[in-house]
Amino acid sequence: MKIGIFSLTDNNYIKGTTTLYHSINENTNLKSYNVDLCTISKDKLVYDNTLGIKDYIIHDDTGLEHSSTYTRFKNTTKKFNALLRDEYDRIIILDSDMLCISDLSELFTFKMNAPIVACEDFGSVHYYPNQIKECGLDINHKFVNTGLMMFERPYIGAEFYKQLINTFSTYKTYDQGDQGYINAYIQHNKLNVEPLLPTKYNYALDGHYPRYNISDISIIHYTGMKPWDGLYDNLPYKLWAKYNQDMKNKGKI
Repeated sequence: MKIGIFSLTDNNYIKGTTTLYHSINENTNLKSYNVDLCTISKDKLVYDNTLGIKDYIIHDDTGLEHSSTYTRFKNTTKKFNALLRDEYDRIIILDSDMLCISDLSELFTFKMNAPIVACEDFGSVHYYPNQIKECGLDINHKFVNTGLMMFERPYIGAEFYKQLINTFSTYKTYDQGDQGYINAYIQHNKLNVEPLLPTKYNYALDGHYPRYNISDISIIHYTGMKPWDGLYDNLPYKLWAKYNQDMKNKGKI
């Protein structure tokens, strides 16, 4: 099985993407699982690529532009361009504002019983209760967090990509971003999202998430302030700074 890990990025977020990929390299033996680290970007990235990252330029913007009150969510649906890379048997899409702090090899062997596999989201129903109802979604349904999504054949390739993107012009998104679209897609198509990935693989720094010890987390998701802004001094942000500095020390950037 050939696996591609993808992250949508640009020259403002590349620091996050490279630190994320360095942290994955440090904690997981990727060579044992035939895994490529890849970026998706609209423009050519300017960075010192010493991690062996494969850079792909977005070549299909069809149906991906949408207005958003939340500027940071405006272009998030472009991440689904990763699904056009049909040389991969499994595609894992990660947000660039994440950090891996333990082994991820379970993601490469996890048995997928649904078109989209992700972790449960605990924040949406608190932040967007009215918008969720206005979109015709069941607020008691399990929602997924799209910071980490896994896809496997036959849900990789141009056919599924076009089907998915076409639905975005039909459904409303409660958060005006990719997460709202994906949860609408799941509910309107009555998809079974079980089994969900364990929350430790997408642990958002959000007060609505269950409390975990840092030692029980595999991926930290910095959903608020970004760690490269250097505005926080607590343990999760110190960990990001540690991996970022380690990458620089090892000449991986």
